[in-house]
Amino acid sequence: MKHYDQKYWKAYTLNIIDEDDRIEMENHLYSCDECMDIYLQHLDEIHEEEFRESATFTKTVMSSIYQIEERKNKVYRFKLFKYYAIAASITLILVSTGVFDVIGRSTPKLMTALDDSTHKIEMAMFGGWSQEIFDRGKSIFNNFSINIKE
Repeated sequence: MKHYDQKYWKAYTLNIIDEDDRIEMENHLYSCDECMDIYLQHLDEIHEEEFRESATFTKTVMSSIYQIEERKNKVYRFKLFKYYAIAASITLILVSTGVFDVIGRSTPKLMTALDDSTHKIEMAMFGGWSQEIFDRGKSIFNNFSINIKE
């Protein structure tokens, strides 16, 4: 029985041999435990290299993601600062022009007018017809009780 050395099994593992040799080596693996061990060693080595490359790839990708997130956070903080600065500027302009004083003085008048109009709407919608029905029912009841007493 012909045994293959490590360089042949490495070439087999890397799939860089011709098809006839490949078939011959596969058939040899079925009958030779020693060559099977060599072949499995090469497979393990390849998987370990792939795992190392995979771990390096993962670290690289995660590092890139972290950098992108950092840039996004910086942009977000800058935008947030910009919005707060604009809001503070507008507030200072409104305070210095006296807009808040005008609003403060007109608010009680506005609230009184709003209460009056709300009361009128409630009376028109609810109080008007229900009060009228109640008054008519009361007068009918009073007329009925007066007629009974007479």
